[in-house]
Amino acid sequence: MSTLVRPLVMSLGAIGIIGGCAGCAATARNAAGDSGGYLVVALALEEAGDDANAFRNVAQRAAAFHRGALIELAGRDYGGLERTLKERQPRNVLFVVPPAVLDCNLHRRIFLMCGHLDEDVFADFAFGYLTARDGEGLRRLWERSEKLHRRGLAGKTWVEASVASGITSTVYPDAHTSITTAAGFRGPHIYWADLKSDLNVVAFVERVLPELEKADVIALSGNGDPQGIWLFDDQRNVDSSKHWEYAPEKVGHDPAGEMPRISADRLAKLQLKSPIVWSGTCHSATPCNVYVEGDIVSTFGRCEKTVLHQLKPAESMCLAMLEAGAAAFLAPIGPNHGYSMLNETQFALQHGASLGEVVRSTYNDVLLASRGRPELRPYVPGEEHREPATSIMQAGGSNRILIGDPALSPFTPTNDPLERVTVERRVDGFDVQVEWKDGFHPLAWDIYGNDRQRDGRVYVRVALDELGGAGAGRAFAAEVSGSAAAGTALPFSKTYAEFEAFHGRRYLHLQANAPRPSFDHMEIRVTFRVKRSG
Repeated sequence: MSTLVRPLVMSLGAIGIIGGCAGCAATARNAAGDSGGYLVVALALEEAGDDANAFRNVAQRAAAFHRGALIELAGRDYGGLERTLKERQPRNVLFVVPPAVLDCNLHRRIFLMCGHLDEDVFADFAFGYLTARDGEGLRRLWERSEKLHRRGLAGKTWVEASVASGITSTVYPDAHTSITTAAGFRGPHIYWADLKSDLNVVAFVERVLPELEKADVIALSGNGDPQGIWLFDDQRNVDSSKHWEYAPEKVGHDPAGEMPRISADRLAKLQLKSPIVWSGTCHSATPCNVYVEGDIVSTFGRCEKTVLHQLKPAESMCLAMLEAGAAAFLAPIGPNHGYSMLNETQFALQHGASLGEVVRSTYNDVLLASRGRPELRPYVPGEEHREPATSIMQAGGSNRILIGDPALSPFTPTNDPLERVTVERRVDGFDVQVEWKDGFHPLAWDIYGNDRQRDGRVYVRVALDELGGAGAGRAFAAEVSGSAAAGTALPFSKTYAEFEAFHGRRYLHLQANAPRPSFDHMEIRVTFRVKRSG
C-alpha cells in the first residue's frame, strides 16, 4: 500500500503553463521575470535600407538592457541561426528584423527550430520579434518596453472588442472572464455587429474606438485580413459569385461599400498608452508580405496558386497598432482561430508569465498535439499551398507570434476562482486532482488536438522538482478518472503524460480527453494517478 506524503493544495490559477502547474507558484513568477540566457538576433538588417543602423542601435540597447548576447546575421542565414541557437541554448530570443523580412515563412522556420534543441517535444526557448515601420518607430517601441519593465502597467483597464452577428452594436460596461476579474481588471466589452446586423455599425465604431486609448490591455477578436478587422459577414468568403481574381490593385476593392473594415489607417490614429494588445484577427501580425489564402478571399481575391502580396506600410494593421503606441502585439502572422487568445490571456494571468512564455504556451500546445512534428509547409509563390486537413488548427496555433520583448512580464500571478489543483505525493508517484466549478474554462476545448470526437480536455502541467522523490525520473505512466458533481462518472481517458525539461526545470504535462458536451460548463473532478515508469 502506497504511503501518502504531505499534500500540496493550491489553486490552478497561479501554478503552471497552459492549464496549471502543480507546485510552482513561486518558480513560475521567477521564471517570468528572469532574463538570463537572453539572446538578441539582428537578422537581415541590410534589408532595412537607410534604417539599418537605427535597427542595429535598438538591438544593442535590448542586449545591454538584458545583459544578453547580440549576434547579427546577414540575409536569411537559417543555417547560421540554427547553429547559434544550438550552441547558446538561450531561454529568451529577441529577433530584430525589418518589416519586409518578418513574414510567415521566416516565422515557421524559427518555430520549427525552437522544438528541436533537446529530446522532448516542447519549445526550447521563448521568442519574440521587434519590428516597426522605420527606425524611429522601432526606437519608440523598445522605449515603451523598457518603461513597462521598470514601472509595470499604468493601470487595470482591460478593453475587449469583438465582432458579433445577429445583434445591434453595443457596449457592456464590465464583462470579462472570471480570472480577468479576479486579477483586478475592469473595462468595457465592445461588440461591433456586422453590417448585415447593424447598418449603423461604422458610425458606432467611430464613436467607441477611442475607448481603446484608455486601455492597459486590449483584446481584439473578429474576422479580418492584414489590412483590418471585418465589419461584414464572413459568409461572403463562401459565396464565389462575389469573389474576383486576385490582382494587386483590387485588394480591398469595395465600390458598393459592402465590406466595411476597421482599417489600418484608422487604427494608426489612436493614441494608445503602451498597452499589451492581443488580436485574433487572421494575418493581423503581418507587416508587409501577405501570402494570399482562401480565408481572405473576400477582400484579396481568389488565386489558384500561392501569391505573395506586398502591403504598403500604411495598409498594415500590424504596423498601425505599433505606430499607435502598443508596447507588445500578440497576434497571428497567417490564418488562425481567434479562440487561441482566450488560452493565451488565461495563461498570462494565471502565471504572471513573460509574454514570450505566453506565446510559448500556444506553441507547446501545438507541439504536444503533433508529437513535435507539426505539418507546416513553406509558402512558395507560383505553387499550390494547402495545409494538411489534419493540421489546419495546429498551423493556426503555429502562426501566433509576439511582436515585443519575450522577457516582458506585465501581469501578477492570479488564482482563477473556478479552478483548483491538489497534488498528493506517494512513494511510487503522485496523484493530481483537478477541480473545476461550473462555468467557462478556456482550456476545456482541445483546439489543437486531432480527435474531433473527443475534443474536450482537462490539462495540467506539474512541476516535478517541487515533488522531491515522488517526481524523480523522466518516464511516467498515468491513469485517469473523472466525475461530475453528483458523482456520475465521466468518459475521460488519458491522452498524454509527457515529460519536459526546460532550462534547469522539469515538468510533466498531463491531459485527459472526453467528448466536450459530456462535461462542458459543468462542475467536475478529474484525478490523474501518476507512477514512475523508468
